[in-house]
Amino acid sequence: MKTKILCAGIVAALLVPSPWLPLLWCNGGKAKNVFYSAEVSLGAESGGTCRFSIDANPVLFYFTTVNNKYQVLLIRVENRAKVPLLLSKSGDKVQLRFGTQSITGMLDLVASDRPTWDGLDTRMREAVAYPKQVEGREEEGVYVYVPVEALKGFRIERQMPDSISFSIASLTKSVELRQPAKMLA
Repeated sequence: MKTKILCAGIVAALLVPSPWLPLLWCNGGKAKNVFYSAEVSLGAESGGTCRFSIDANPVLFYFTTVNNKYQVLLIRVENRAKVPLLLSKSGDKVQLRFGTQSITGMLDLVASDRPTWDGLDTRMREAVAYPKQVEGREEEGVYVYVPVEALKGFRIERQMPDSISFSIASLTKSVELRQPAKMLA
């Protein structure tokens, strides 16, 4: 008897319209972040690897700018090795790939756009300056400035890059940041 009442209660609860029912079909489409990652070895003698990652929201990426000139991506660089990863403002490069089109990102805002750099307060400059290195067992943020004009065709659909190539002068090959699902392709 108790089983019949319990079953009837469950069926009734499923049949009654609920304000939460539409949430079963939601996927968070507009608020979904795009993740990119890569990991490279710093050599056998270094004792580890370096992990690179980006967690970007397409709406925020296209909505926010620096001085109405640049969209910004943050690459997290986690050095798991014992030795530092050396970086170079002039030697390192970033390319964002959208299908067959490639867009160059800037790493050194000081050299690329001095008036914009001069418009930042001292604390902000310290926070966004391109680091000289990522110490062993430490993490740093690398800011990539992408010209708004170069992204014009991708902005309407909030299209994010298929991959991001980060060439670091001190490494023998480029770091290819990809979305996890696209890493397998």
